[in-house]
Amino acid sequence: MVKKNREIFVVFFIFIIVASFVVLYFNFRSKNFSKPASSMLYYYDPVTKEIVPVVKDVPIKEDNVSNVYMLVDMLKNPQSSRLFPLLDSSCNLRAVRISGSLCTVDFTFQKGKPQLYSVSREAAAVYGLVNTLTGLNGISEVQILIDGNPSQYFYHYIEVDKPLIHFDSVLPKGKEVNFYFPTQDLNTLVVEKREAVDTDDPVVFGNNVLKELFYGSMYGLPQLIEGDYLNNFSIKSGGIGIVDLKADILKNPVGAHIESLFVFSIVDTLSELPDITAVQITVQGQVIPTLFGSVDISAPLTRFMVNLNNYLVPYYVYNFNDNSFYMPVLFKYNKFTPDDLFNLLKTSGSYSTKLAKDAKFISYKFNGDTIEMIVEIGNINGDDLEILKRQIALSFTELPKVRKVKLTIGEESFILGR
Repeated sequence: MVKKNREIFVVFFIFIIVASFVVLYFNFRSKNFSKPASSMLYYYDPVTKEIVPVVKDVPIKEDNVSNVYMLVDMLKNPQSSRLFPLLDSSCNLRAVRISGSLCTVDFTFQKGKPQLYSVSREAAAVYGLVNTLTGLNGISEVQILIDGNPSQYFYHYIEVDKPLIHFDSVLPKGKEVNFYFPTQDLNTLVVEKREAVDTDDPVVFGNNVLKELFYGSMYGLPQLIEGDYLNNFSIKSGGIGIVDLKADILKNPVGAHIESLFVFSIVDTLSELPDITAVQITVQGQVIPTLFGSVDISAPLTRFMVNLNNYLVPYYVYNFNDNSFYMPVLFKYNKFTPDDLFNLLKTSGSYSTKLAKDAKFISYKFNGDTIEMIVEIGNINGDDLEILKRQIALSFTELPKVRKVKLTIGEESFILGR
């Protein structure tokens, strides 16, 4: 009888152990294995330049750290030709920490930060990420780190130095501006076209443009004076842009030629903006004679520091690092017609141009702020045609009161601006 009771006890004990194991197993599964659920992920729409929500069935776990890794991977690899990746392929998630309702994500970039994202594309990456992660239960804020440290910007334009909450507004957009940077030999300035963060406020936009200018070229052109020397920007009546520099700039003297290029780069870049007619450079709010002894900045400076009514400005091609830039060269004329400018683009001398010497200027007329031109340019490949159109747009919009070019080549017409 005792033996039988012992057997019953052993069987019962084994049953308890097995049952406990089963309970623990399923409890473990419920906490660490996926539950079928739907989640809202945000992707980039390049047509509207906005983020769009997409509902996906995803294996959500109770562990939000694992969920964050999974969702970030899905944002990088949407696995649908209709969806555009939100994050650059070189952007890797190093670590995730969750403290209360704050999720901290730490990214690294395999090849360094991407430099050529548009404003809206970068904004989509930041706010699409934040909106996706704050869709998880218990997460209401996202702090982004780069290589373990706080970063002012994610790539280049969008600030991420503070925790971000769900974004419900229209994405910030960029506006293309012609920035003037020095050539590799520091001989002259060339145009690099890229974006600054757009805004309806001309003062704020001018400040954004100056920040981009002082940041330097995105394509490897030299930086004349390194450092953050912008103190303030304002616009006075009459369209006078006031660029106030920090006093520290005077501690880094440069030669006369570099000083000239530095001042020209500020004046020529800002005078691209429709609200700016001239530029006054000050230091700590004070008008001074010169920065380093050579260029007179005691009064507002106009574009190219000349009266453009007496000059033609053809833009020639400058190639560097497999990119094309555009070099303005001034020619003084007492009287001129658009034909003269076209001929300067053809007979470029030592400068490079995409306009063939046998090209013909057939006719032109002015229509408001637009010059309408018919030309013959001969055979030209697609890439060179785009460069030539840019040359023509920049050159002819330097003519007084001309803002646009309607260029007709054969049966095709193009509306061109700066």
